[in-house]
Amino acid sequence: MTTVTLRPSANGVLIELTPSPGTLQNYQCVDEETPNDDTDYVLLAGSSVEAQTKYDYYDIPTTGIPAGSTINSVTVYTRGRKVQLGTIIARICGCVHTYNVAYEGTFKSLTTSWANYSDTWTTNPNTGLPWTLDEVNAMQIGVGLYTAKNENVEADCTQVYVVVDYTPPVVVGRVVGDGLSWVVMFLKPFQFQGLLRRLASIVPTRCRRYFLGLLERLQAWFSPHLFFLGNKDGKVESSFSNHFFTSILLLEESS
Repeated sequence: MTTVTLRPSANGVLIELTPSPGTLQNYQCVDEETPNDDTDYVLLAGSSVEAQTKYDYYDIPTTGIPAGSTINSVTVYTRGRKVQLGTIIARICGCVHTYNVAYEGTFKSLTTSWANYSDTWTTNPNTGLPWTLDEVNAMQIGVGLYTAKNENVEADCTQVYVVVDYTPPVVVGRVVGDGLSWVVMFLKPFQFQGLLRRLASIVPTRCRRYFLGLLERLQAWFSPHLFFLGNKDGKVESSFSNHFFTSILLLEESS
């Protein structure tokens, strides 16, 4: 699983909540990497006239996710509490804004202690299709707060951020040298061992020593940061010291 975490960088398309302290912009009250709880937050004060639901949306930086990646999910995290006299309902939810439309998650009941909440979208709620990278880079995130009809309750939120889960693309490069042509593909670690064994089985016997020689060369280049490769009973074996990158070599005789 590869993820990127993004935090508010500016106020977005809609700002309805009240910042505390009032000297800060709303996004500055919820952008901390480490929650500071009572220090700053946005709030919705209850009303004796009616129940209320209000929202804030915030810009986020560009994800930096590589082009060609598959977006698996978008999860908005919020951290909130309620302040009350008596047992009065207050709720919180995470939100996304995409294609100029706002979508809210599921409202969860707040307690009088700060706690974390989350809402996940595995598809874009506007299209019903998997998220695209352009959509994620263009979206805003937000928080919704609800208070029951009562002036003695307040809903607070001190942190909002989004975690984007994605699968990087397979990167392929072709290099010619030493009388052989070879392709290096960067793949998920769990894919590596099975593919390497399959690959070794199709390398012609007459090329096997070149294959193992290049594997040893890769080991010298990248170890200990990527992987260790060895030969056991005529078979290629592999193990990992790091789960960030893995490599496969596909060899063929050059003409």
